[in-house]
Amino acid sequence: MEGLFSKDNQLITIVIIGVILLLLMAVSLLLFFFLSRKKIVEKELEKKTLEIHHQKEMIQSIIVTQEEERKRIAQDLHDDISSKLNVINLNANLLKDGELSKEEYIIVNDSILDATDKTLESARKIAHNLLPPILDKFGLKDAIEELADSFN
Repeated sequence: MEGLFSKDNQLITIVIIGVILLLLMAVSLLLFFFLSRKKIVEKELEKKTLEIHHQKEMIQSIIVTQEEERKRIAQDLHDDISSKLNVINLNANLLKDGELSKEEYIIVNDSILDATDKTLESARKIAHNLLPPILDKFGLKDAIEELADSFN
């Protein structure tokens, strides 16, 4: 051990200790950067996972909203249009039979015209509810204002 610390070997010993310390520092820095990078990647992965979860929720809510809108449209078509078309069909069959007096013919004909007008109005209302013209021409803000005014 005494030979290791002699004057001739002191310089070599100091260099070896210095190299070992530099190697230890390099290994420490590499571990630090590796662990830091690992944490950054984990945080980014967590952020992306949250974004994907949020997008899934948004898509799910859009699908639910579309399904509700389809049900509403189907109900409107069934309640408004179908029933009025049935009335028109029944009255048209009465005219087809031809066993009506002139007064009955006029009443049935007026009934058909009235039901046709109501059916057209219902169809316009359904189409207007699907995409109001003001929304298409002037934008969402004006459409909401008009809707609020119509409720007031």
